[in-house]
Amino acid sequence: MSDITVSFSKKDFELLFKHVFIGNWVLTSTKDSIPKDINDFYQRFLSVMKNYNIEDDILYDKEINEYMLPMEKESELLEELSDYNETTFYDELVSKLVERDLEAKYNRDELNSMDEDEYMAVFTKEEHRYAQEINKNDIKNLYFKLK
Repeated sequence: MSDITVSFSKKDFELLFKHVFIGNWVLTSTKDSIPKDINDFYQRFLSVMKNYNIEDDILYDKEINEYMLPMEKESELLEELSDYNETTFYDELVSKLVERDLEAKYNRDELNSMDEDEYMAVFTKEEHRYAQEINKNDIKNLYFKLK
């Protein structure tokens, strides 16, 4: 495959940097080891950012032969994910609670016999109840029954 050349303004490249950082974080933050191709791309990208003076905060560590961001810059970029993380947390929490409640309310055969519209109707009804509660009280009324 041949290389592709694309022109970006400095402002566009700074925005692309946010996208690459956040994408890299999503792909690697939960991994024990980072896949080589992902790390190589990220390192190449940071190198370009540093060498063209697009991002002044990028550091180079000679001992490990890698580019990196200072913790403050990383924190600033990760702050961009906070709304997404909070929304995703609540969406997943509500979905899991609804699934649990539906499995307690209906047996497996009843759930499997529902067509998609029926299932979505009962799911949405329960989901709405939880969403109202969380919007009103956050997780103040959420308790675990530990055994």
